[in-house]
Amino acid sequence: MTATSATVQTIPPAQTRPWRPAPGWPPPPSWIESARDTEKLDLAAATLRRYGIAVATSAPGAAEEAVDLLTDRVRSRFPEADGACVVWTASDAARCVDPAGGLCHPLPVHTRGPGVTEAAVAAFGRAGLGVTPGDEPGVVLVHTPGDPRV
Repeated sequence: MTATSATVQTIPPAQTRPWRPAPGWPPPPSWIESARDTEKLDLAAATLRRYGIAVATSAPGAAEEAVDLLTDRVRSRFPEADGACVVWTASDAARCVDPAGGLCHPLPVHTRGPGVTEAAVAAFGRAGLGVTPGDEPGVVLVHTPGDPRV
């Protein structure tokens, strides 16, 4: 076979799938640099779920109600569970995430359960987001690293 007679098969762009890092594993720096903040939030949420923490993203209603509801749901299915959960509300997401998927304000994330705040800080940090303590216990602020507002 000569070089001129070889057939090269290409995959049309419509058939390619974007690569995503696996939950629980550190993404490569190139992914962190190019991913939207919403993709990073999704990766952090998937990582927390992988380790048995219930996560509600863009939950309706007030944060405390959403945390209570999620905790009750977990405990109704698994009576021995400690109710570990992470929640951010739809209203906070609408206020803090711009149409392009970037964080335009620090996103308040509510945690409940032993060690959950530490796990959330680790998951968001590993996904390439900044995390600072919130104004009250069980709340962290997730933001773009280097955001001067936090």
